[in-house]
Amino acid sequence: MSKYGSSALKTNASIKAIASVIITLIVVVLIEYAFLAGKMDSFLNGKRAAMTTPVIIIGAIVVLMSILLNVSTLISASKYNKLLAKYSEASLLEELNNHMIQAHKNANGKKVYITEKYLISPDNCILETSQIAWQYTHVQNNVPHFTLKTLDGKEYRPGISTMGGTTDKSCVEALKKVNPSILIGFSDENKKLYKKMVKEHKGD
Repeated sequence: MSKYGSSALKTNASIKAIASVIITLIVVVLIEYAFLAGKMDSFLNGKRAAMTTPVIIIGAIVVLMSILLNVSTLISASKYNKLLAKYSEASLLEELNNHMIQAHKNANGKKVYITEKYLISPDNCILETSQIAWQYTHVQNNVPHFTLKTLDGKEYRPGISTMGGTTDKSCVEALKKVNPSILIGFSDENKKLYKKMVKEHKGD
């Protein structure tokens, strides 16, 4: 019996993002409706409801922020679904069930899988392990990110923990096991080697 099914490859991030926007919109509309309903008497009595316009603007800003915060999730999920179709769900599940090297679980509950052929981060990315050239930790706004760079020059953040614990190290070891040529750690030397690898891959 297979341990992993279709649900292992999907987290329904796009559905959750859309639901988040809709819920925010409904809450804002209800709050503004309640506020404006309370101001209606002021309008009917010829008085000026000074707070009406600011409240409407604030509500619009809240909804807009919700949309912007979820746009990246929707874009990422869309790209992921295309990769899922490219590599085929059946092929990826076969890898998960028969060639698993490491199943990493983040603090937020999301999983990242490393198999002999792929690194799979549901609703984020699917990378061929043979194409991963460099792994290092990139710090942005004081937040460390487990970062991967591929032979085509692209950068990915699959969501693997970067607290320096055993889970983080075991993921690095798992990647080295399936692809011994991966450069580990950020340094000027690795930066030069990576550029050389990308150049050679492109055939320049």
